Amino acid sequence: MAEIDSDVQLCVHALVELFRDPRANNISQFASFCASITEKKLAALFQAQVDSAPRRSRRRAYFQAHDGRTTSGAATNREEDHLAIALWRTYRKVGFVLPNGLRIFPMDYQLPLKAARDAANKRIGKVDLFCLDQAGRPWIAELKVRSSRPGSCPDTPLKALLQALAYCAVIDADGRALAAELVAKGFLKLRGSLAPFRPNLLVLAPCDYWDYFSEKSAAGEWRAKIAGLRRSIESTFGIAAHFVSIRDCVFSMRGNGEAPELVSTPSFEWSAVDC
Repeated sequence: MAEIDSDVQLCVHALVELFRDPRANNISQFASFCASITEKKLAALFQAQVDSAPRRSRRRAYFQAHDGRTTSGAATNREEDHLAIALWRTYRKVGFVLPNGLRIFPMDYQLPLKAARDAANKRIGKVDLFCLDQAGRPWIAELKVRSSRPGSCPDTPLKALLQALAYCAVIDADGRALAAELVAKGFLKLRGSLAPFRPNLLVLAPCDYWDYFSEKSAAGEWRAKIAGLRRSIESTFGIAAHFVSIRDCVFSMRGNGEAPELVSTPSFEWSAVDC
């Protein structure tokens, strides 16, 4: 992919390539890389991602009848997957409440987006949590965790934001079909009518994740730059974007075939980016 600060050169899955750019996930580079992403270029990349998005509905279903049990290996692996399952199990019926009073219902976790296992799809991942709010509006929740593994570094807030935005574009491209599947599976009977189907986005992470970046001097003044990109996303695409800190977030890690669960009762607060 071309440098983001040069003329826009579009590629297959342009937004996916953007969040996979090493600069988006480098502790000392992500703030300056964020500042280089203009509204014009972001709009071009978003549209390119919509145009090239796989239409999964043409070959297979989005919702996989998950049962809340792990399939991702030993308990020490894939902490974000385990947290997603724990949140889904706890809040899929009652929802969790954001500081602005919005109630979010996780409808499914690890929502697949690929239409086929081929070269054109291989770099597209899964949505950590696909959610609806009380008005039937869709939300993409990207989860990040500060790993307990020694020496590991979490993904940056910029990578999380761009990853969620890329998945919003992929779903936007096939929104009618995904909405029809929601209705067919009865998910919307509990949540009312479905609103226009361009998803909003959340970046969800426990408090210690946000503390990690706040304490890293190498990250520089990243908060203002991420907040600026968030405003660009909201004004350019009409996508609400929030960064949420999960306080008292303790969850069990389980092996294959077991069900992770929340050990504590967390609260959901705005992170420093949203304040």
